[in-house]
This record gives sequence, C-alpha cells and structure tokens, in this order.
Amino acid sequence: MKNLTISVPDDLYRQARSKAAAAEISLSRVVQDFLARWASEERSRAELVARLDVLFAESDGRDRDKPGSAGPFSREEVYAARLDRFR
Repeated sequence: MKNLTISVPDDLYRQARSKAAAAEISLSRVVQDFLARWASEERSRAELVARLDVLFAESDGRDRDKPGSAGPFSREEVYAARLDRFR
C-alpha cells in the first residue's frame, strides 16, 4: 500500500475529520473510498453508455413496427421542418 501526503486548508481538515469521526471511520478510509470511486468513474460511465446503447437498440427493434410508432427518423427528416423556416 502506498502512502499519500496531501495538503488541505485547516478548516476543511477539521470538518472532514469531525465528519469521519461521527461516521466512525478513519479519514484515511474516506480518502481511499473517494479515490476508488473517482478512479473507476470513467469505467462506470462507459458501462452506463454501453447499457443505454443496448436499451436503445432493443427499443428501436421492438417499437419500430408497432402501430403508431413514429420512428426512427433520419437526421434530415427530424430537422426538415425547422430548416424550411429559413428557406
């Protein structure tokens, strides 16, 4: 395990130490937990985007032929009415 030295303002240190003590955890553990979440944030975001892509694909495939379904549209179709205002 690596040691990390950081500098924080005195008032922030006191607030964080007090809050950690109230939660009965060490300030070191708070920092470890924060760094773990922060370091995995990009991976989590990529996983969420991948899940959304799957959901959108499933939705498109399921609803495309459904009576009353309006899509999918091409980019040109979506913006045609708006572009007509400027012609």
